[in-house]
Amino acid sequence: MRTKVLFVVESVTLAHVARSAVLASALDPAVYDVDFACAPQYQFVLDKLALRRLPVRSISSEAFLDALRKGRRFYDRATIRAYLREEQVLLDAVRPDVVVGDFRLSLAISARLAGVPYATLTNAYWSPHAASHDVVPEHPLIHWLGLGVGGRIVDLFKPLVMRYMARPFDALRREHGMAPFASLFDLYTSADRTFFLDVPALVETSAPAATHTYLGPVLWSPDAPRPVWWERLPGDRPIVYVSLGSSGPAQLLQSWLEVLARAPYTFIVATAGRAALTSTPKNVWAAEYLNGEAAARRADVVVCNGGSPSVYQALAVGCPVIGVPSNMDQHLCMGHVARAGLGAIVRSDQASARALLGGIEAVLADLGYRARARQASAAIAEYPAPRRFSEALADWISPRRGVVPVASGADHGTV
Repeated sequence: MRTKVLFVVESVTLAHVARSAVLASALDPAVYDVDFACAPQYQFVLDKLALRRLPVRSISSEAFLDALRKGRRFYDRATIRAYLREEQVLLDAVRPDVVVGDFRLSLAISARLAGVPYATLTNAYWSPHAASHDVVPEHPLIHWLGLGVGGRIVDLFKPLVMRYMARPFDALRREHGMAPFASLFDLYTSADRTFFLDVPALVETSAPAATHTYLGPVLWSPDAPRPVWWERLPGDRPIVYVSLGSSGPAQLLQSWLEVLARAPYTFIVATAGRAALTSTPKNVWAAEYLNGEAAARRADVVVCNGGSPSVYQALAVGCPVIGVPSNMDQHLCMGHVARAGLGAIVRSDQASARALLGGIEAVLADLGYRARARQASAAIAEYPAPRRFSEALADWISPRRGVVPVASGADHGTV
């Protein structure tokens, strides 16, 4: 008898859908019966995969990113309540032996109510035990007051903000006799099993719970054909690969290019369909989508949004990174990257073309960045996420009987 696994993915960014699809596809169909529930935002990721798909509602990427920019909650109580109703129907219909969520935070309630063991996919820098949460994300206060004063105010009130963001979930947990979360960090990692899509060499956690496991990064690139110019790229100058993904400040690309046109570098740019470039200088080669791994292998430095998928894609091939983070997740990721000497940060609220060019020059001038990135590549190679996920699931679940022992450290508190 095969073990039934249900993935439920919040489709607010491409990364959540893509990395979950990679892990779901890695499970042996002779052992596991897999269902994959997500909204249609990034359907193209799944088109060529043999996954049985189920519809589930998700807020739009635009609403999610707008809330991030304005420092608002992603979800109100009504939205979470609607998610819970839909998930309860889904869990009752599928009757999985285990449910795996990727940023589907409501599963911390619905899976418990359904009595279904729940695993979450997240990043180790969201753990309450992470080595550092000392970052100042973009916020309207910083725009009004500057990074100095505004940053100090945002940092001062950060613990309150973390609790504020979790409050709608806490209200519904109390309705069902569950204990509230201490902060957003606890909400992001609350599950019977928490799988970190990181390597401990980059994102270390102190005293992690026994239910927390490092899988390693999930590496994914779109199945995009090489553009006609790929073989004609000049090799006489450093190559800079620029890709801001589905959540970076794509509106800056055109203004960047007007200045970067005079830089002594070759730029390869993937717009992800989010920026209509009106003109491209002679040293810029652009496409809507590129195979990110191939582009990173060819590059001397990668400019990205600072999110973990793009960062790890570059580091996996030994290429240093310049992150242009614009939200808390990206700032947390790039904080660890910068402290490890693997790249540099150009904040999106200060990301003029000249600031970006200064970052590129600094990273290319210091050969230590490349050397450390190659060391990181070796560490990443020791954590093949799809295989480790399959092994971790097998250790947790009894495939023949479909029995999942509930971890003693899991969140089952009551008020």
